[in-house]
Amino acid sequence: MAEPAHTASTGHPAEGGHGAFPPFQSQTFASQLVWLAIAFVLLYVLMAKLALPRVGSIIRTTKDEMVELGRQIARKLSAATGKTALFIPLKGVSMIDAEGQPFHDAEADAALFQVLRDEIGDHVELIEMDNNVNDPEFADAMADKLDEYMKS
Repeated sequence: MAEPAHTASTGHPAEGGHGAFPPFQSQTFASQLVWLAIAFVLLYVLMAKLALPRVGSIIRTTKDEMVELGRQIARKLSAATGKTALFIPLKGVSMIDAEGQPFHDAEADAALFQVLRDEIGDHVELIEMDNNVNDPEFADAMADKLDEYMKS
């Protein structure tokens, strides 16, 4: 007669087994943490030194692309019929665009900001702040402006 394909587990290791699943054995836990740290550092260095610079040259918008983007934004803001404000974060338009970061391009950002200044309509309130777009002060100022517009 054939033996059943599945048997009930008693919680004890099978004959010849060694007990707990190896990653959960306390004897090997410290060495696993060491190898995890080594692997993490190697992966981080590899990504920071090789992958990110290569991707950055693909992802970062050029000065000409920023000028075109500024024109499109200005055109859409100028077409607005209600109260409209444009906040410009002079220290960067993204976290990785901040000074010292891999995608920082002050010339491209300046080109975007200048097109926005030149081409937005007179009814658009322009607010320039010496912050990065991700700074809490920048977010607070935008929220305050929205609150002001909603109350009026």
